[in-house]
Amino acid sequence: MLEYQVPWMVLETLFNLTRSLAQLAIQFFGNMFSSDAPPMDQNIFLGKEIKHIIDLLRMSLVSPSEKDDQSDYSGWQPIPSASKLKEAGVSFKKVKSKSILDIKFNNGVLEIPSLLIQETMETVFRNLISFEQCYPNCIPRLTSYAKLLDNLIDTTDDMEVLCKKDIIDNWLNLDDATKFLKKLHFDGFVKEFHNHDLCNQVNDYCRHWWHAFYMHNYFGKPWAIVSQVFFIIILTLTVFQAVYSIIK
Repeated sequence: MLEYQVPWMVLETLFNLTRSLAQLAIQFFGNMFSSDAPPMDQNIFLGKEIKHIIDLLRMSLVSPSEKDDQSDYSGWQPIPSASKLKEAGVSFKKVKSKSILDIKFNNGVLEIPSLLIQETMETVFRNLISFEQCYPNCIPRLTSYAKLLDNLIDTTDDMEVLCKKDIIDNWLNLDDATKFLKKLHFDGFVKEFHNHDLCNQVNDYCRHWWHAFYMHNYFGKPWAIVSQVFFIIILTLTVFQAVYSIIK
């Protein structure tokens, strides 16, 4: 639990500096978030003050991430769920990355590092998010990640879409895993949403894709144009008839 963390300097003293405590901790927690994550570079902890194990775990996810934290993250815009994105022409691809936070969108493909879901994950993630919420000036990267997952996974159908792509390595049943991700950021305050640009890219693509799909299927051929015009005329006459009947 966040409030019961043993200070890092106490742990280091107990180990008497005979071996890197960070290395031992990362080896122990190495496959907690992803079963196919590359080995952690121990140099990312050099020169950094580690407050406790929760801080170390968060640092192991945030530090290797390729995201630039110099952008403006004051806005927030939700995206459709995974099943709806699939209907809108978005495809999903599992990618290997040093951090589960490195989610990218390229040419209609949402590239997401694999996430392992098991029984102990909820406790760890909720403590990581609590740490971001409680510690002053702590960048809410994990909170933003949890919020994005909440957008992507609304029902078990969404969970199944991501599981089939091996993006979610689920060790629970679909219903429990869905509930876990839905309540992950519960009561979490997202002051800076660090997936703002990603969500804008996805939403823009969906709007353009629906427009291109409609134009291609309904306005690409003469007979389709005639049928659309005919449909509009019938709809207009039906509306006028309904209004006339109400007035009469």
